[in-house]
This record gives sequence, C-alpha cells and structure tokens, in this order.
Amino acid sequence: VKGDKLFDGNWGYDAGFRFSQVKDDEMLQTASAQRFSRILNAADPIFDPTSPQYIGTTVPFNPFGDYRVPIASNAASVNYATIRANSLALSKIATVDLNIYTTELFKVPAGGVGLAFGGQFRRETISQVPDDHALQGDLVGESASAATDAGRRDYAFYAESDIPIFSPQNAILGFHSLEFTAATRFEDFENNDTNVLVPKFGMRWQPFDEQLTVRSTWGEGFREPSLFELYASPTTGLEPTLFHGNFEPETTTIESSNPRLQPEDSRAFSGGIVYTPKYIGGLTLSVDLWDIERRGVVTAPAAQEVVQRYLAGHLLPGEEVILDPSGSSINAIIETFQNAGRQNARGIDMGLQYVLQTPFGTFTSLTQATYLDSFILQLTTESKSVEVSGNSADQGTLGDGYLKWKGISRLDWTWNGIDLLGTVRYTGGYNEHLFSGADPSIYPDGNKDHYVKATWFFDVQASYDFTFTAPVESQPVAGYSKDAKEIVRGK
Repeated sequence: VKGDKLFDGNWGYDAGFRFSQVKDDEMLQTASAQRFSRILNAADPIFDPTSPQYIGTTVPFNPFGDYRVPIASNAASVNYATIRANSLALSKIATVDLNIYTTELFKVPAGGVGLAFGGQFRRETISQVPDDHALQGDLVGESASAATDAGRRDYAFYAESDIPIFSPQNAILGFHSLEFTAATRFEDFENNDTNVLVPKFGMRWQPFDEQLTVRSTWGEGFREPSLFELYASPTTGLEPTLFHGNFEPETTTIESSNPRLQPEDSRAFSGGIVYTPKYIGGLTLSVDLWDIERRGVVTAPAAQEVVQRYLAGHLLPGEEVILDPSGSSINAIIETFQNAGRQNARGIDMGLQYVLQTPFGTFTSLTQATYLDSFILQLTTESKSVEVSGNSADQGTLGDGYLKWKGISRLDWTWNGIDLLGTVRYTGGYNEHLFSGADPSIYPDGNKDHYVKATWFFDVQASYDFTFTAPVESQPVAGYSKDAKEIVRGK
C-alpha cells in the first residue's frame, strides 16, 4: 500500500506485509546402528530359526567384501539393518513495515530538507522434527539429534535525512553543490534481550559543476545470528585432528547451536569520484575506495582448535573432547558457534561507461572492475590473522577464494524496441590452500598449494519490447549510483 503527493504535495508513504515459508522434507535410506550391531553377532536371536525375531538367515553379516560385488549371504542381514528415516524442517518469516517520507520537511537556501522514517516488526520461527531413529542416535555415522521449536520477534525504527547546503540556487566558488545525509537504525531482539543502534553518514560534493562529483559514506552495521546458529539441532561431520602426535583424518565433530550469541558488528567506509566531462558527451568515469571490517563474526571453530584448548585446559562453554577408554585417541568433539571471527577487506572499484546516440539506436559500453587490495581473516580469537587476498582459506575450515581481480564488461545496443546485450565476466585466479598440518605419509600433497586459473564467462541476450506507447524519459543523476545503465526508449 503506498501513496505520494500528499498534504502539500511533498509527502508520501508505503506499507507492506510479507510472509514466506520454507519446508524441507528429508528422506534418508541408511543403516540402523543398533540393528547393525545385531547382524554382526552370530549368537543374536535374529539368526535362530526357532526365535520369533528370526530374519530368514542363519549366517551373520560379512563386512569383508566389495560393495560393488554384493555377497549373496548378506542380503537378508542388509535388508534387516536398512531403515528409512524421515525428518522435517520448517522455517517461517512474517514482516510488517511502514515508511513515511517527505522531500521537503522545510526549506533552506539550497532547497528542501528531505526526511524518511519508519518501523518494522518481524517474526521468525524454526522447527526441526528429526526421525525417531535420529533422536535416539540410531543412524550409523551420526550422533543423536534433537528436536527444535524456536522463534524470535524483533522490531526496528529508522530514519534518514538529506540536507542540502549548497545547490545551483545558492552556489559559491568551490561549492556548486554540497549535501549531507544522516541515518540511524535501532533494532531490538526479544529472544535474547539484545539491541543495537547504528549510524550512517554520507556526503556528496560538486565543486565546480555537474562534471565532477566527490562522494563518501561511512556507517556501522550489524547482523543478528540466524535461528539456525542460535537454536538448531546438532549436526555431525568429520574433520582432521592431531592428538598426542597421532593424526586422525576423520574425527567425529558435533556442531551445536549457541543461544548466547551476540550480533556481529561491522564498520564500512567508501569514498570516490565520478567524472562526466562535457567535452566527451556520454562518458562517465568513477573510482571508489572502500574499507569494510566485521567483528565478532559467528563461526564454528576448527576441531583442532578445540583440541588445543582441551590440552591447554580452558575449553569454551559448550565445548567437549570425548576420549576413548584408553585416553589415547578422540572419539568425538563437541563444538559450538561463537562470536570469534574478524574480517577486514580493503579495495577499489572502477567504472567506465560510454553512451553513443546514433540514428541507428543507442550504444552503451559499461566496464566495471574491483581490485581486492587486502583481505585480513581471523577465523577465531585464538587463531592468527592471515592475509588471504589472492588465496583461499585453509580448506579444513573454510574453502572460499578471495580474488584479487573481478570485472564485468557489457556492450548494449537498443533501437526501436530491440535490445542486444553482450556480457563478459572475469574472475581472477587464486592459490587454493589444502589441509595444513596434514601427515605427509597420508597426504603427500596436503601442504601444497593448488593454483585455480582465472575464468572468463561470455553470454549474449536479445529481446524485443512490444510496448506501443513511448515511456517517460528519465535521466540518471551523475554521482549517485554505480548502476550506469539508465537507457530508455525515446524518439
């Protein structure tokens, strides 16, 4: 629901309601841990023809075969131990928001002061109903699961103002145009009694005329942990560990949620220029520097970090190392999500656009590139900060690649409803780190880097617009947006 040009013609509003639901029905055919133990025991009643539990064979399961060539005598045992587990996960989100704005709260010599404010209410729920076998820990290769029924409510209030200081109406030397923006957002999460208040400031300055624009933005941000990170059922995986000199490539690791997690914090700065020279009509150049830092990033520690804390005698809340009866090896590791990580990224965005109007249509060339100067990654509070730009993180914990260069170039032709667009995308290469600290006798190449080559993607799109009425022409404002293509059909 929305309306504009209200009251004195400068006010408007929009309000909305949104609901979405995702249902995940997982059907798994696997083996029952309890039944698997029974088919290995020749003395079990299931192999006794006189027992009511008899499964049709007197021969216990033979595990010493090749799965590609099934052993005939195993058929009855395999059929008995095989189960079908059905688990259900359901997530929902409902959002209501209302925004009110005015383009002229009051007038100053440079023009109208703009103001927008509003509020939002959000309700999220997550439900996980594992199969009974999963709840009892009866699935081979998995620990006991748990049912989840959790949710949260949160509400937010926000406001933003645009304040013109100079404009063509009151320009002076060196200040053809100057305006500032200021915004703030408050959000309260009722599930764990946390709240945040973050600011944002921006500046746009044209010293001489519309040809040169200088712009800058600074702000803080946050991310509330997801319901999965806060309340989800445990998940089981396998990770490499080193314990008392013994390397184990597949240690059972149980990852648990953590309802004590706090919101992540972030800080972002960007600043740059946009140049649209009059002597080359249709040309736009832009350069923007940016620096982004995230603190308290929600992450699950590597299994080896939990082992090191266990050996040092200071496990974090919720962590546990379960040893075998002899105490010489690890049976399982229990870890939890934690606010532990830190990331800092710094780079530069560059853009070049040229628009050429001809009797045979409009040609638009747009090229944008991003250079990642630095990416500092600290996975947890106890791990070292590492520079990963042009590389990947350790594959044992995180396999993302952090590319030095990324770019996209488009060439577009529009004429009388015809639109032909060709696109080239470039992603730079990077060094992929494999398992660090791997036993060379088991993984001879485990500590070597693998170089992933740069890639190019090409695509062409063609379309025809059957609109029979000419649309209203619009003109983009230089210096506001990095989205350069603003082409509409004209005469």
